[in-house]
Amino acid sequence: MGGHDHVYEFVPTDEVWIDNDVSDAERAYVLIHELYERNYSGNWEDVRLQRLMGATMTGDADALKGFVDQCLSEYDVDGWKIPGMINPDDVNVFTTRRR
Repeated sequence: MGGHDHVYEFVPTDEVWIDNDVSDAERAYVLIHELYERNYSGNWEDVRLQRLMGATMTGDADALKGFVDQCLSEYDVDGWKIPGMINPDDVNVFTTRRR
């Protein structure tokens, strides 16, 4: 019923969205509840920390760090280090193939 990111795809961090189905009599209580959750159990920093801790416990964090390391090892300031990739300085490969 409240305005959290599990209900809506996008909610700005400084706003609380409440469904239109909430009656006027309940609206104040729902707003207080959402603010309480945000400040004590579901604030933006805590949610990110919980996700990080969960990923660390399951091993997903290490897998993602490995993926980042793999991606970064394939590219540096001079361009791609693996064959078959096109560097910014050789985009003219498309025009030379047509001739």
